[in-house]
Amino acid sequence: MSLGLERKLIVSSLSTGIVFGDYNEQWKQQRHVSMTTLRELGYGRNRLQEIIADETDTVCRILTETEGQATDLHPILK
Repeated sequence: MSLGLERKLIVSSLSTGIVFGDYNEQWKQQRHVSMTTLRELGYGRNRLQEIIADETDTVCRILTETEGQATDLHPILK
């Protein structure tokens, strides 16, 4: 199903590219806001990865201790 939307790549001989781009004050402000927002969401930090690894280890340890018995995971994952 097509909604009539197409992605187009516009290539221009007038383009300065990334290296010689115009990094003016507006670009600097946009970059600052973008990077601040990404950092607030965890960009550049490994803390979230550590939390996930710790939680995974805990769940695996609990499941190992059940020795194959039926286990209600709801309290563990809550």
